[in-house]
Amino acid sequence: MVVRALSLMIVFVFAAGPASAGAVRGVIWPTAAEAHRAAAARAAQPARPSGLWAWLTQPPTPPPPATAPAPKHKGPTMPPLRPQPALREAVVWLDTVPDKVERGLDSRWRNDIGRRNPRIVQIDLHFTPRVSAVAAGTSVEFQNLDRVWHNVFSVSRASRFDLGKCPPGRIDTVRFASPGLVNLHCDIHPEETAFVMVVPNHAYVRPDSLGRFALPKLPAGHYQLRLWHPRLGERTHAFDMPKHGDVELDLSF
Repeated sequence: MVVRALSLMIVFVFAAGPASAGAVRGVIWPTAAEAHRAAAARAAQPARPSGLWAWLTQPPTPPPPATAPAPKHKGPTMPPLRPQPALREAVVWLDTVPDKVERGLDSRWRNDIGRRNPRIVQIDLHFTPRVSAVAAGTSVEFQNLDRVWHNVFSVSRASRFDLGKCPPGRIDTVRFASPGLVNLHCDIHPEETAFVMVVPNHAYVRPDSLGRFALPKLPAGHYQLRLWHPRLGERTHAFDMPKHGDVELDLSF
C-alpha cells in the first residue's frame, strides 16, 4: 500500500507540475582557445541528471573517508576564470522564446515591486551607464544631472529621436519600440556617446566581470543566442535545450 501511494504521488507530481525546463548558464572566455578548452573539459565530465529526476533516480553520495587520496583528474582541465571588467558591458539575449516563457518573464518584470523605468543620466559630460539593455516596448528615462545644458539624440535605424536642449535637472522619457542597437549622442558635447541594445524579449542578461551569465529557464527546443559588446562586436550561437538537464555554454568573441 505504501509503495502504491508513493507511486501515485510521483505520477501526480509529474502530471500536475510544470513542463520540464532547464537552466542555461555560460561563460564568455577571453579567447576562442579558452572557450574550446572549457567546452572540452565539460564534455569530458560524466553527464548527471538534475532536478526532480536526479532526486528520484540517484542515491545520495556518501562522503569520502577522511584519509581518501585526492582523485586523479583525467581529461582536459578547465581554464581559470580571470576578471575582465569590460565584459560587464556585454549583452546576452535569445532571438526568440516560447510565448508562454515570454509572458511569464514580462509579467514578472512588470510586477516587480521595486521596478522603475531604466534611467540614463548625463553627469560629468558622460552618459551613465554607457551601455543599457532593454526589451522592446520599454520606456527609458534620460536625466541631466550636470550644471550645463545637454542634448540626447539618435539617428539609429531602430530608434530616431531628438530631445532638444535639456536644462540641468530635466527628465525626458523615450519608448524604444523596435529591437536593434541605438547609439546615443549629444549635439552640444560630441564626445558623449552611449548605447542602448533593444532586445526582442525579456530573455536577456548582462555577464559579470568573470564573464559568467545565467539565462531564464527554458523548455526543450532549439534556440539562437546572441552576444554583443560595444567594442568586440556581435556573435551568434545556436544550442539545443534537452528535455532533462541543464546547458552550459562556453563562448567567446
